[in-house]
Amino acid sequence: MWLRLLAFMSLIFISSACTSYIPFTNKLVVDTHMTDHDIRTLAFYPSTTFELQRRTSETSMGVTKGGELKYMRGEQLEIIRVKKKTPGLALHFNSPSPRTYTALDLSFVPGDDKNTLTFEIDAAVENQSELRFQLFGPIIFYDGKTWQMAQKPQLLVKAKDVHKLKKKLQTLPGRLAP
Repeated sequence: MWLRLLAFMSLIFISSACTSYIPFTNKLVVDTHMTDHDIRTLAFYPSTTFELQRRTSETSMGVTKGGELKYMRGEQLEIIRVKKKTPGLALHFNSPSPRTYTALDLSFVPGDDKNTLTFEIDAAVENQSELRFQLFGPIIFYDGKTWQMAQKPQLLVKAKDVHKLKKKLQTLPGRLAP
């Protein structure tokens, strides 16, 4: 009896600890009837850890918030690292038509509404509904500085957050004349 109860409790704990992430696409926006307000309140997550790097001669006083100085091969580098699945909020976005987005400006630093990273879709592709938002490089502008980046992380959202948006949608039952 106790063994079964322990096994059941373990299963519940493991299933609640697992969080699934799904790619953020315009199709997802349409399918869940997301509004601009939903986009502003939804947490976004990069699919991979990525780094912004730049050569610098500045002291630690001039380092971007969250960045660090490192010496590699005789050069001083300023590096900003954003770990996989670090939450970020969309502060600004480009929406040429309702429920269609081409770019989201995300902030990963609490209280910093000035510095954002722009995740976008490839505007040259015809069917953009399935395209995933990603951070294009290799040149990135952030905190008034020019950075280099090798990775192209994509945007993810938590499946449970999207499920909450689906539940929010209501359908009216209709009404007939008496």
